[in-house]
Amino acid sequence: MYCKNCGREIGDAKYCPLCGTEQDTRLSDPENMFEPDHRSGGSFVAERYRYIFRDPLFLVLVILETAACIIMLCSGSIASYSSTGGNVSVNIGADIPSILFTIALWLIFAQAKKPGPGFGTAGFTIASGVVKAIWILLWIVIGIMAVALVGFAAVGGEILENLPPEIFDFDFDIDIPNALGASRTITPEMTLFIPAVIVAIIAVVLIVLIVINLLYVRKLHKFAKSVCVSLKTGMLDIKCAGAVRGWMIAGFVLECLSILTVFSGRINALIVIAQICSAAATLIAAILIKRHFIKDSYMY
Repeated sequence: MYCKNCGREIGDAKYCPLCGTEQDTRLSDPENMFEPDHRSGGSFVAERYRYIFRDPLFLVLVILETAACIIMLCSGSIASYSSTGGNVSVNIGADIPSILFTIALWLIFAQAKKPGPGFGTAGFTIASGVVKAIWILLWIVIGIMAVALVGFAAVGGEILENLPPEIFDFDFDIDIPNALGASRTITPEMTLFIPAVIVAIIAVVLIVLIVINLLYVRKLHKFAKSVCVSLKTGMLDIKCAGAVRGWMIAGFVLECLSILTVFSGRINALIVIAQICSAAATLIAAILIKRHFIKDSYMY
């Protein structure tokens, strides 16, 4: 436990040996962390957060996430430099969520290290806002893809059927290696299956995005928002912590698999390092949620 006034680590002492401030010993007892603090107007939640986010693992998470963000920005700059013949440009727009989330983590850590009462909500607000923005953007993408799916399913085949016959008069001598090392040649007849293949691909991607948005992004937003709201209500009422932890473990596994697959082809080494940092940060986040926010099955 850390002193709520000066920030010194004091173990389970009731009074800080440095400044003499009386401590709330409930901070180190996870069985009491979900009880409202009526005596101090909610300051217990602030002190509990200070205890949680001073966990050394949280600092490791912040550093890893920062490294991943910086490396991805640098790798984008290097790619732009090589493709433009020496003119460096950084595509920050695509990395804005990652940048804002990294800033939010540092703000949370700074608040945890700051002595004195209270705990600022800026970091939690930014993190919650970023997740909500991603949730909204994903629904927009899902809507656009749904319209494209319906439209292509309705008129895609008809468009191909109405193409002039001479368009297929040239030789389709395109070899596509399959998994067995053989080759296949695209024929005019095979083009008739193109609409069905495109519709199937769009449909699968659409289903995956809907599942991710409903079962992960939405719950992640509820979790981030509840962490912020708890500071205002004076009671730790964290939502969806168990579900978020489960998705993070799944994300860690998928990131590890993607790291293994990139070694089979040529890829920027910086991107691999960024993926490793991101995977490690995801695993640490799952550990921290289990350690500090989950009490039995209360938050599933």
